[in-house]
Amino acid sequence: MHAPFRPLALVAALSSAFAPAAWAQSVETVTITATKRTQLLVDVPQTVQAISADKLAMEGAVNFSDVIQLVPGASQTFKASPGFEVLQVRGVSSGAGGDSLVGYYIDEIPFGLPNVQYIPPVNLFDLSRVEVLRGPQGTLYGQGSMGGAIRMITRKPELTTFSGEVRLGYGKVKSGLDTSSQKADVMLNVPLSKDVAGIRITAGTSEEDGFIAETGKIKNDNMRVKGLFVVNPDVSVDTTLWSIKSRQKSYS
Repeated sequence: MHAPFRPLALVAALSSAFAPAAWAQSVETVTITATKRTQLLVDVPQTVQAISADKLAMEGAVNFSDVIQLVPGASQTFKASPGFEVLQVRGVSSGAGGDSLVGYYIDEIPFGLPNVQYIPPVNLFDLSRVEVLRGPQGTLYGQGSMGGAIRMITRKPELTTFSGEVRLGYGKVKSGLDTSSQKADVMLNVPLSKDVAGIRITAGTSEEDGFIAETGKIKNDNMRVKGLFVVNPDVSVDTTLWSIKSRQKSYS
């Protein structure tokens, strides 16, 4: 007795025999410090978004206004002048007045003033990543973080490689206003002792015309000196010196 011929089964067998091998896809490993310790992003039991320096460069981000546009559910709701801005995350905001409800940090340094949210014009050059924590963060970040917290994480010194980088930029808008902008950044990384100590110096300046000739011109100067000393594999000490200066020329 012969078994009945099954053409569908034969086609399926031939398809399986000649099917191309599946390619293994690599998954990017993202490490953050949003919970005050180093963890993989997938292991953090809360809503955290990490924006890498490569992502910022790919999106053409040059200031914090560009960064906040990459964060779903967050925005700038009010801007009086450079540095004095109001943020909202998940709809939580202090409005035009009152203490900040969204924390803003550069590394571990909080920025804020009574009755106003202060966001210094940090230079995105040589930034490691941006971490955005959504929802109340009072347990780890205290007052002023009911809506969430935004952390700008800078690069640490590299202890094995001497390196440097220079970046220049110029832009001009040809219109009735005919405005222009200039930007210059420099970075120098110096290992003082291999695998033990190092220093990283970053400086930058930018200037942007206002909407009216000779009015509203904004100039920002940033300088950062960051040192790292490794005591042992479990203990390290890092220090950061910041200088942020912003000026706006206007008439009334």
